[in-house]
Amino acid sequence: MHLRSVAVPLSLLALLAIPNPVRADRMVGQAAYARAQVNAERRSGGFIRYGLHITKDGIVAGLLGAGAGYLLGGPGAAAEWGLKGATGGLVWGSATGGSKSGVFKHSTRAFAKADLAEIKGQFVRKHYYKVKGIIWSGVESGVVGSAASGALGLCLGGPAAVVPSAITGGLFSSALGAATGVVRAYVAPFLQRRSLGWSISRASSALKHLERDPGNPAWRDDVVKRLGQVQAKQQNIPRLSESQSERVQDLVARAARLGLR
Repeated sequence: MHLRSVAVPLSLLALLAIPNPVRADRMVGQAAYARAQVNAERRSGGFIRYGLHITKDGIVAGLLGAGAGYLLGGPGAAAEWGLKGATGGLVWGSATGGSKSGVFKHSTRAFAKADLAEIKGQFVRKHYYKVKGIIWSGVESGVVGSAASGALGLCLGGPAAVVPSAITGGLFSSALGAATGVVRAYVAPFLQRRSLGWSISRASSALKHLERDPGNPAWRDDVVKRLGQVQAKQQNIPRLSESQSERVQDLVARAARLGLR
């Protein structure tokens, strides 16, 4: 009965204990490793595709506006509606085309390389790519914000408002993008590790209760739940610290002892 009661948590812990390709005492999250490998690959797209995307949306919206204007008001209305449609298309394309065109591929690639460097234990290289990712986040967001603000300025204030709006929007977006990069590089990983530590503590507490009362189905179910949370979070962290790796391995050993009973 006891063997059966811990079969599920042991299967979860088997996933937790996947061999580390670097060192046995530092656990690597396999999901994070696979994601970093994919994101670190070179890919097409970027600023040129972004420009083409904006142009295409402007042309399509302009043609639709001109067609509607011609049907409703004749040739005179066609030109006016076509210009308004093209302006609206530029605003829409510049605001929504960033992710579609791959503008943010540079920062994503840099952060992925930082994760790979962390997995390999390359401390300096990890922070180099984190800083590079932060810089690229500012550049990419600045380009998108500048294009969107310039298009909006054209829509609201005419050609004379394009440059001032683009500069203002670009500066603001660059600062926001750099701040977002800092969150991705340092704040989010810190919170991830703190969340994992909390889950490890709760799983350890549940195991303690199950060790005292191995036949209790409520504690058995709680152990299954807690260990599942630990496994999911650990898989998405590139590389655990030695202390967290030891704590997870302690969960493995304790669950194995329950399985032997």
